[in-house]
Amino acid sequence: MPEIEVEIRTVVDSDDEKQKIIDNLLNRGFHLKKQLMQYDVMFDKKDASLFRGGEKVRYRVERDLIGSTVTIELTGKGDLRESEDVSRRWEGNLEIVGNPLNALDVLTRIFSMFDGVPLFQIEKCREPYEKDGIKVTFDEWPIVGCIIEFEGDEEQLIALAKEVAPEHSFGNRRLKDFFEDKMKATGKTLQELKADYLELTGFDLGKIELIL
Repeated sequence: MPEIEVEIRTVVDSDDEKQKIIDNLLNRGFHLKKQLMQYDVMFDKKDASLFRGGEKVRYRVERDLIGSTVTIELTGKGDLRESEDVSRRWEGNLEIVGNPLNALDVLTRIFSMFDGVPLFQIEKCREPYEKDGIKVTFDEWPIVGCIIEFEGDEEQLIALAKEVAPEHSFGNRRLKDFFEDKMKATGKTLQELKADYLELTGFDLGKIELIL
């Protein structure tokens, strides 16, 4: 059965800000569960109407950087737009067994039957910290920077965010919000930022500009 995912998010602009929050978590008994490298592909309609409507279909290959364990997962998420303060939506995950490239090819062919396409893709590092059912993840996103998510019991995660990151504003912030903030800060379009990222890293983010 799909579960209800409850999250709040923000973005930090510097390594010092990130480390300060991590130190505050460690002082409260949180521990780093693992260090991960994630490769995500977002499937959508050609006009990105699912993602822009608050829903998500994601294919993920995740590698544990310490144990070298590789997992493949297909995730569906419901509409998150109902609240400004907290993201609440259903989430369902299916683990896939097999070769990652073969699995991606099969999914691409299946989604194409329903006018679906691999809309955009990202690679990112993830550090999840956990304690008593609360998870705090630090994701190094392309272009945007470090996105922090607090996930768990709503009252507890809101209180924790205020304790460990009092200088930051958390809420139901979507990926498009973070990209729009970066565009305003740089004066560049998302297409220009994407081109800069491709030149710097050699990684093509796909049609990520369609999420705006």
